Amino acid sequence: MSFEYKFVAKQIQTIQINQNKLVHSSRKVLGNLDDILIFNELFKKGEHFLDRDAYPIALEYINEAISYSSQLPNKKIAEAFFLRSIIQFEMKNYVASVFDITKAINLNSHNHLFYSHRALVQVKIENYKDAIKDFDKALEIYTNQDVDFFNIRGECKFLIKEYSSAINDFYKCIEIDNSFADAYFGIGRINLELKKYEKAISEFDKAIDLNSNNPNYFRYRGKAYLDLSFNNEAIKNFDIAISINSKESDFYYQRSCAKLGLNDSEGAINDLLQVLELNPNYICAYFYLGNIYHYLEEYKNALKYFNKAIYLDSSNIDYFISRAETKTNMKNFKGAIKDLNKVIKLDPKNANALFLRGKSKYNSHEYEYAIEDFNMAIKINSKNSHYFYQRGLAKIALQKNTEANIDFQKSFSLGTKEECLTYLSELRNV
Repeated sequence: MSFEYKFVAKQIQTIQINQNKLVHSSRKVLGNLDDILIFNELFKKGEHFLDRDAYPIALEYINEAISYSSQLPNKKIAEAFFLRSIIQFEMKNYVASVFDITKAINLNSHNHLFYSHRALVQVKIENYKDAIKDFDKALEIYTNQDVDFFNIRGECKFLIKEYSSAINDFYKCIEIDNSFADAYFGIGRINLELKKYEKAISEFDKAIDLNSNNPNYFRYRGKAYLDLSFNNEAIKNFDIAISINSKESDFYYQRSCAKLGLNDSEGAINDLLQVLELNPNYICAYFYLGNIYHYLEEYKNALKYFNKAIYLDSSNIDYFISRAETKTNMKNFKGAIKDLNKVIKLDPKNANALFLRGKSKYNSHEYEYAIEDFNMAIKINSKNSHYFYQRGLAKIALQKNTEANIDFQKSFSLGTKEECLTYLSELRNV
């Protein structure tokens, strides 16, 4: 290798060279060699800088190599596109990476590594079904795949809810290596999704026995205990997850759920505030804080957090409904109606929103309009006792006592007994 070429390489290693000059220099140095030698030299340089994580420089070299590849065998050209796909992958240029590896496959459709690599890129862009097809094709060509191959394919199947097939891949991992903790973890998550909580916990236990340094193993075991309402056990697991990784906002969020299950509102609030410190755009934390403060009857605080949730996501009707309920308790009935109008516009058959809007209209002494909303709510859901009870109140306000009596009787039969008895007794005496 010439001194000039070594000098250029040294300059590249210190990242002190203009990349356009790099291509020019490489051509100047190698210009007297035939295309195959030029290609090989540039290809090696691309590999060299890829190994050193100097991706833009590696990309320059491999681009130059490809420009000399037209007379080379297809298999050799395919390797160049494969290498460029890897570089693009490392640079997070996933679409370009798919494009290059597909070129490689078109040039050589018998290399299992090409399909495996494209599968990994497809995973990154969440094309899980296409990733599974590529993994399957790789397995057709080369059956002796390692444990990571089956684990990642299992993950893809899990993400598209093909649980039976996914669990087979995880068991295949265990067959290859029974100390592979991620396989037990995968089986545990499938059982968690299927609400087989005891089985899920058993699998998480196995994963933790093999690797007690993975915070997600504790997080998911905590989630299983949380779903069983074993809140103390859940908190213990979330505590361990946080001790391993204190920067993961989801751990604090889930621990807040467990604390709220123990009526520890203060603890839940502290965890949710920590969530927002780590991730100011964690919408569910704002919503959850709003609900806690509403429950504590601290309506101004509740309103503040509902406002923030809606600012970040104005398409979620639950946020508007919850804010409307808070505004109702603050006697801001017009504000509540405004929020509920938005909900009903998005979801005209939302019986709860119609009912709540009717209540706000009732509280604003708009009894006829309130009854219209109650009528629509009852038409959608005729099994809710509160809808009939509230309509009965509106009818009493309009002195429609006979109709009110019918509503109270219906409400009583559906379960609102104590509230209805007083009115039914009074109406009998009218």
